[in-house]
Amino acid sequence: MKIKGEKMEIRWLGHSAFEIKTKNKILLLDPALKINPNSSCKPKDIKKADYILISHGHYDHLGDSIELAKKTKAKIIAIVELAVYCQGKGVKDAAMLNICSPMDFQGIKIGLVPAAHSGGIGLEDGKAVYSGNPVGFIIQSEGKTVYFAGDTGLCADLKMIGEVYKPDIAMLPISGSFTMDPKEAAIAASWIKPKVVIPMHYNSLPSLPKVNVNELIKGVKKRSPKTRCIILKPGDMYRC
Repeated sequence: MKIKGEKMEIRWLGHSAFEIKTKNKILLLDPALKINPNSSCKPKDIKKADYILISHGHYDHLGDSIELAKKTKAKIIAIVELAVYCQGKGVKDAAMLNICSPMDFQGIKIGLVPAAHSGGIGLEDGKAVYSGNPVGFIIQSEGKTVYFAGDTGLCADLKMIGEVYKPDIAMLPISGSFTMDPKEAAIAASWIKPKVVIPMHYNSLPSLPKVNVNELIKGVKKRSPKTRCIILKPGDMYRC
């Protein structure tokens, strides 16, 4: 399937971590690599990044973001509270956004959209650390619109995202524990109506139940026949 515009490369690093390469920028999305036994790489293997997008503060999404931001000098993009937290940990460049329309970052437009989830980093010095509302991301570059859902359950906001942003590509969680399951993700795809769905957040961490990705493929085919499921293995790349 060909999507108009310049080339974009989307590489699944495992769990919810992705690397997106545009013509001249590299984005890392929720790069939690150490904790996932199925990650295709570790932080030491990441040599360059321009932006690091963090959907929320849970350990399997914030992950190695702070370490990688310091190493690569990448700008972190996150909701206000999480961006402030990262700054407090020594990150020098962090964009503090809220739910908003896409904003320009050197030719790449990035916006935050709602996610039906929770947000918190856990205990530090005996106190719970709040990391702001969880979000998804709308990324517009190379003539394409990408929706990265982060962690979300099935919710009406997904209809809004489809209607307003009309994503070409949607990365959707399907673990069924903490997020949508494959059947619910197929419903979400029918609301969003992307050209391509890439599943994530499944069959990765030991704490997650095993799911059958074929349930997503069948559900999407039934509910949104013009949408194609792209099933990646950790390290695989989708070019569009």
